[in-house]
Amino acid sequence: APVDLEFALQEDHLFAQVFVLGENRPFVSALVVVEPERWRALCDEMQLDPEDPAALTAPAAKTTILKRAKAAAAGFPNYALPRATVLTLEPWTIDNGLLTPTLKLKRGPLSERFRAEIAALYATHG
Repeated sequence: APVDLEFALQEDHLFAQVFVLGENRPFVSALVVVEPERWRALCDEMQLDPEDPAALTAPAAKTTILKRAKAAAAGFPNYALPRATVLTLEPWTIDNGLLTPTLKLKRGPLSERFRAEIAALYATHG
């Protein structure tokens, strides 16, 4: 179940919000809102500029995020581990239409909002 995996990934405090994709797709991936302060600290370690949007797609960042995601989801079967991620700094809120009033993810609107990123992710990793 994606919700179980999302909760597991959020055990890593770098991951402020997580949306797992995988149904009817060749592998599991995750959209991740990174926690700003922890993102800055991680960027310092990787010698990336946390204010530069390109840092979110840098190979070093993607590799590090995947390692952390796999560690957080270690109790899940191998096929359920994320193989790719999309990172963002913009939180998902009720106001931007990505959370319900009870703070649950709106999967349809999230899929729509990140359609291009998701398509690129599966095109490059397929």
